[in-house]
Amino acid sequence: MKLQKLFAAFRRINEIAETNDYPKIASYLRFFQLATSEQYSPVEIFMEDLLNPSWSDEERNGMISKENFLRIQETLNPAEYRYLTEDKIAFHHYCTKNNLAVPELVAVFEPYGQSYWGDGRKIETEDDLLGGLARYPFDIIMKPVHGYHGKGVLALDFVDGTHRAVDLDRPLRTVFKQTLTENPDQYIFQKRLYSHQAIAEFTGNTVLQSLRLITYLDKSGQPELIIRKIKFPKPGSLIDNFSWGVNGGRQCILNKHGIIDRAVKYNDTKRHLIKQDYAEDAEGKREKFTTPYWEQCVTLVLNAQKAFAPLRTIGWDVAVADTGPFLIEGNVFWDPLTPQEGSMQSICQLFRG
Repeated sequence: MKLQKLFAAFRRINEIAETNDYPKIASYLRFFQLATSEQYSPVEIFMEDLLNPSWSDEERNGMISKENFLRIQETLNPAEYRYLTEDKIAFHHYCTKNNLAVPELVAVFEPYGQSYWGDGRKIETEDDLLGGLARYPFDIIMKPVHGYHGKGVLALDFVDGTHRAVDLDRPLRTVFKQTLTENPDQYIFQKRLYSHQAIAEFTGNTVLQSLRLITYLDKSGQPELIIRKIKFPKPGSLIDNFSWGVNGGRQCILNKHGIIDRAVKYNDTKRHLIKQDYAEDAEGKREKFTTPYWEQCVTLVLNAQKAFAPLRTIGWDVAVADTGPFLIEGNVFWDPLTPQEGSMQSICQLFRG
């Protein structure tokens, strides 16, 4: 298997070098250095265009692999407290306890344990759950408690007094059983949020398009916002996970005022991420975009970072709805910036200091 992966990497190096006119021998040597000394995965190397010989020394000094960055994050986020963000049930209740805005809780379902409604009433069986959802007359999102990258997520529309799985022409009971079989886990049901009208109009997309705001708690206990992004999935996509942009989405860097500064997306021809120093609306026109409720978003994540101490750096997924911002998730192991997004040098120095 390892030999097959090695041959696949060699083929990809050849393709990248030929497509982008990079010197092949230098590309092989650079790949070996990145994969061994710097702990980059082949996906990172290819998607982030790290074989490109035009990167300056200053730009290369601002790059770090996910593996090496993970080791830094582990020193900042004590293992015994990580469940507060990695367990979605614990996250919801901890946010509620600390008066941090989160979507309304509908239910928690444990296939082989205790299940309950958002108001604390016990759910006895799966039939009780599915039959009782109608008491919540709004769209619902169902997520595995320990899930990631959108796996196992179901969106339920409330239509004519009942809930139906979005884009699935099957009874909810059938869809639910199949989901539990394919992805056994606890599940949390919450009110489904939609993006602020200004975001929906800019992207031509009505689904939730969340912010990724990354905070750091310094040694004196003061929080600061160190990275600001907004994710724009491909219209019609339920999940806004960027996934290197191969799903047609964009990831945009925001300045300190919440205005898009640059965008990153996947280029099918070059087969790696590219940077755009501007924002495009739904029609492809270059337009300025300012995040709604920006100051409230910043206040929310800074307050959350203080509340979640002694965890010292968290990547927050924030929904900006018409009524204001809500915390969707927290991530203690967030991804470092790609070189197309910006430099990690100052952040790594801050963390190591």
